[in-house]
Amino acid sequence: MNILRYMEQIRRLMADRGVCEVPQYPEPLAQVWYHPDILLAARGSSSSHCFCFQTIWNRGKGAAADRGSCIPAFVWLMNCTEKDFGAAAADFISDLHFAMANSREDSGFSLVADRCSGGLKRDRGCCWQLHYNGVSCGQICLFSELFFQQLSRPSVILVLDLARLPGLHEPENLSQPVLWADGAAATDVLALRAWQLKAASELIQQKQADNGLELCRLISRLNSCGLDSTKSDDVLKQLSTSINEIIQQLLAERSENKVVGRDAKR
Repeated sequence: MNILRYMEQIRRLMADRGVCEVPQYPEPLAQVWYHPDILLAARGSSSSHCFCFQTIWNRGKGAAADRGSCIPAFVWLMNCTEKDFGAAAADFISDLHFAMANSREDSGFSLVADRCSGGLKRDRGCCWQLHYNGVSCGQICLFSELFFQQLSRPSVILVLDLARLPGLHEPENLSQPVLWADGAAATDVLALRAWQLKAASELIQQKQADNGLELCRLISRLNSCGLDSTKSDDVLKQLSTSINEIIQQLLAERSENKVVGRDAKR
């Protein structure tokens, strides 16, 4: 099974669950919750869930720390609580394994507790590494605070590394190139590699009048800072404060639009 087929299967599973797909953000993200639509949904007052297929930075460790690469990932903001997200995740994984192997036997997936290595001082929560037959292929994070702001309810985000799943499911082909589609290696898809060319100098510096575009601009700046270890906490906190202000304005705008829409139907 190649990456595209995994995406097709996941889309079917999400459609069965009534989950809305949002477009991916047009640059690789240092953290999946930098996605503006996912962030807005997590910060909203009512429960909601959405998913996307997002290119994210795969940061190396140790000697490879400066040689980051981009990977395609499945990102799901789950509509569940801190008490029942485990059952919801297990149900999804079971369905995904059935789509992969046509079997309901032990899927080989497991959760391993981990510190939130991606969550910096502005985020509070806990993470679990998602393993398939002992090999890490994603994570589940439970957050109570994002960007120094307490959430009205905890948010659960599930992430799967789509480039790793095919090889884990077919270990006999583990040494073979990961396929994007039949006959097309993922490493040959130039669009995936081109994401790495996104540079901080390309980011829009001028404040945007449209609040939605302004949120995207600030997130792009924060995303760039997140990849630069020399940035101080004060800079990150200032950006986070600006992001929180825009989020509140957007949430208020959307709430007003819903009221206007209801009144127009009367």
